[in-house]
Amino acid sequence: MQREFKSGALIFIFITILLDVIGLGIIIPVFPALIMELTGEGLSAASKYGGLLMFSYAIMQFLFAPVMGMLSDKFGRRPVLLAALTGFGLDYLLQGFAPTLGWLFIGRILAGITGASFTTATAYIADISPGSVISSRSSTPVSLSRSNSLENFGSKNSSNSKLTTLVEEDPNDLTPISSPDCRHK
Repeated sequence: MQREFKSGALIFIFITILLDVIGLGIIIPVFPALIMELTGEGLSAASKYGGLLMFSYAIMQFLFAPVMGMLSDKFGRRPVLLAALTGFGLDYLLQGFAPTLGWLFIGRILAGITGASFTTATAYIADISPGSVISSRSSTPVSLSRSNSLENFGSKNSSNSKLTTLVEEDPNDLTPISSPDCRHK
């Protein structure tokens, strides 16, 4: 059965991703002045705190992307994306009115958790894409299936192993590993 392509849903997803990216980028130029104002310290100390704030955002995204994916599998993509957007809105309010540096950290951690919605958004795109588009993209020469790339990885004596092939082949050959033109030696 052919899936019907929903352009309205795609627009919703792209707006969600745009807000996520804007939320990451818009705070960067504001952080130094905001941190200097909150701490009363100079630019050097503000830079250190800014780096820690960005790290807290990134680590939360890394840790919570699988959680958001699991939640979107269980409850649906749209509710999880809407909850993430709500979390981002609360985060912007929290950071806008943060009285201390600790509140900024709480805000960035919340932003990282709700910003882990990129995986849910890309899964939603895959869900609404027509089957013919997905199958034509997955058959490109540079794509590797999980089973193909992992089936021979651990075998010691396999002459067809991807790892063995990488080591034994000409280092100047830039042909992708999964290309049909690639000859295993």
